[in-house]
Amino acid sequence: MDAPSAGYGIDGSAFLQRVEEHLSPIAPIMSFVVKKQMSDLNATPDSLTPEIARRFIDRMVSVLRTFAPVSRVEEIRDVLLREFRKAAPQFAEQMLYGGRA
Repeated sequence: MDAPSAGYGIDGSAFLQRVEEHLSPIAPIMSFVVKKQMSDLNATPDSLTPEIARRFIDRMVSVLRTFAPVSRVEEIRDVLLREFRKAAPQFAEQMLYGGRA
């Protein structure tokens, strides 16, 4: 059975799990940061939408900019966007090719 968030066009649980797998090695606090950003966005893995996931990525990148080198932040941003495209392929494609200019 699909995750509830799949109805929104994203597998929220899988997305967040993979994001945490990428971020946890950076610093032990990253798991807390993920939970805090999700709380601030008033979202759960089950209620995650592609739009909220994109805002979540932007917020995570902002947090990382406070302590990581620019090149590392851009590398992590690319990884997060890649995970977003895996979790919400139709939305990501629409954003890239059919979305706003």
